[in-house]
Amino acid sequence: MKAKLPIILAIEILLPIFLIAKLIKESMAIAKQKIRSGEDVPSFEISRIFSDVLPLGIWNILTILYFRIDVFMLMKMTGERFVAEYSAGFRLIEPLLTLPGVLGASIMPIVVSRWTGMDKEGALRSVDRASRIMPLTMTLIALPLSVFSEEIIGALFGVTYRNSANVMSLIAWTLPLSGWSYAWSSLILAERKYRYNNLLAFLALIVNFIGNLWAIPRYGITGAAVMTVGTELIWSIGTCAPFAKTHSPLLKNFASHMAVIVLGISIAGTHFGNLTLTHRIILLFIALFSMTALARILKLFNSDDIKGIMLFLKRVKK
Repeated sequence: MKAKLPIILAIEILLPIFLIAKLIKESMAIAKQKIRSGEDVPSFEISRIFSDVLPLGIWNILTILYFRIDVFMLMKMTGERFVAEYSAGFRLIEPLLTLPGVLGASIMPIVVSRWTGMDKEGALRSVDRASRIMPLTMTLIALPLSVFSEEIIGALFGVTYRNSANVMSLIAWTLPLSGWSYAWSSLILAERKYRYNNLLAFLALIVNFIGNLWAIPRYGITGAAVMTVGTELIWSIGTCAPFAKTHSPLLKNFASHMAVIVLGISIAGTHFGNLTLTHRIILLFIALFSMTALARILKLFNSDDIKGIMLFLKRVKK
C-alpha cells in the first residue's frame, strides 16, 4: 500500500491542479485574443509559471486540504469506524461539488474577457446572475439529498451506517455555498488576486483545523460535518468580500441566499425520526414551495434569468 500512496496523491491532488491551472490559463489566453481581435494568442512564457500557474496550484492544494482535513483528524482522534461512517455520507456529496465547479469554469472566460476588456459592468452582471442562479440550483439538489439522506444511506450502505445520514444531510448544504463561491472566484481570478485567494484558503484551513479540534471530541462525525459547512460559509463570504463596497446588490443577495438555505435546513432538519416515506415526500414539497416563494419574494431570480440560463445552456452544448 505504501508503494501506491505517491500514485494516489498524484492522481487526487497533482493531476487536478494541473488540469485546472491549464483551464484557467487557456481561458485567459482566449479572452485576450478576442480583445486584441486579430492578434495571435500570446506564446507561453516560463515567467507565467510563477505569476499564474504556481499560485493557482498552491490555491488548489490549500482548498483540497481545508475540505478534506477533517477525515485525517477523525482518523487520528476517533478511529477507523467513525471515519468509515463519516466518509459514507461525505463521499456521496463530494462528486456533486463538481457541478458548481464546472458551471464556474464555464463562465470564467466570459467574466475574464469582459473584465480585461474594460467592460467591468458586464463582468459584474455575469457574476451577479451566476451568483444568484447557481446557489439556487444547488439548493434544489441539496434539499432532497438532505431530506432523504436516511433512505439513501440505508439503501447504499445498510442500517449499520445510519449515523452517516446526519453527515450527508449536513454536508449537502455545502453545494449552494459552493455555487456562490465559484461564481465570485471567477472575478477574483480575472483581477489576478492570487495572493488574496491563497490567504483565504489558508484561513479556511486553519479555521477548519482548530474547529475540528474542538468539535470532534464533543460531537464526533456530526461536529466534523458542521465544521465543514461552517468553513465553506467562511470561504463563500471571503470570495465576495473584495467586491462588497463596489457592488451594492452583493450583500443583499448573499443575505437572501442565506435566508433560503436556513429555511431549507430548518425544514429538512425535522425529517429525522419515525417519519414514513410519504411524510418525507410531503415535507420535501412543503420545503420546495416555501423556499421558492421566499426566493421569489427576495427577488433572487426573474424571467430574464431563466431566459439567460436557457441561452447559456444552448451555447454550452455547442
